[in-house]
Amino acid sequence: ACREAGVGESVEALKESMMEGMHALSMRNVLNVIGLSHFGVFVLYAVFGVMLLLSLLFLIWGVRAESSRRFLYFNTLFMTIMSMMAYLAMATGNGILVLRKLPHTNDFQGSWRISDPLLAHKGTKAVPNPMYNAAYGNAPTYPIFWARHVNQLLTSPLMLVDLFLVSGVSYNTRAFMLFANGMMVLCWLAGSFITGAARWAFWVFGSVFAAGVLIPLIGILPTAAARKGRGSRRLYGRLMCITMLSGLVAPWVWLMVEGAHALPPDVAVLVYAILDVISQGVFGLVLLRKAPPALSSWGDEESDQQATRLNPSTSQSGHQVQDPNDDL
Repeated sequence: ACREAGVGESVEALKESMMEGMHALSMRNVLNVIGLSHFGVFVLYAVFGVMLLLSLLFLIWGVRAESSRRFLYFNTLFMTIMSMMAYLAMATGNGILVLRKLPHTNDFQGSWRISDPLLAHKGTKAVPNPMYNAAYGNAPTYPIFWARHVNQLLTSPLMLVDLFLVSGVSYNTRAFMLFANGMMVLCWLAGSFITGAARWAFWVFGSVFAAGVLIPLIGILPTAAARKGRGSRRLYGRLMCITMLSGLVAPWVWLMVEGAHALPPDVAVLVYAILDVISQGVFGLVLLRKAPPALSSWGDEESDQQATRLNPSTSQSGHQVQDPNDDL
């Protein structure tokens, strides 16, 4: 009897899960993300689709590529796959910090604060929420997609690795740029969770660390790429322009979105989506459409040996000779 009761409960739980899943797949719920209109959610799904197609394309190119260049393809593939999953998470209403504009009352201050679900939701007819506050629940909301910052923390180092492989810059410069990039993303991630004035300090420090990435990008890496030949120099020049575009715009977008909450949520999603497609999708297409024949180390041994034969500035052991203009 106990076993039959257990089986019955399991079947009932399975039915409830299936009904919940079917309800979640309805068009009304698929396009329901707090703080966004259907247009904003559609943009998130569109970027998910773009990253999916790019990932399939990079995978096919990588499988067909020579083993000496395959690491470059797969490294870029990992970047688009991570972004694909991040946008799927955001499109389904995850990875979001909801802010609520509190009204000027005796109980609340008139400023943006992290939303409290106990005060914002009425509950159900069967189980009403006794803590529900109508003024609080009807206040304007603003979604902060912290999942995008986590995605940037994972994907931006991969993009830098691509630039390192093309340019062949020194390991000191690589370490410095990777550290500055990580601190930049962490500062802006932390600032997005802060609703007080202290968030501006994190924006300032994040912008300083961003300069630590952009300055070597235009001052040191081009010199290293030029020493590898005209092809590497031209390819790096295109990639640098793409990276500089997103790198110069990103601090000001953060200021308008996570900082001042001035851009409408749908516009903020659209701007960030354009930046991600350019900095990752267009970047990957430009890089992999005609990958360089010789890469610096961090590839495989065959790549290093080929780089030694094609680049006279490398030593017989396959390690690049350091240049005073190729270091911090």
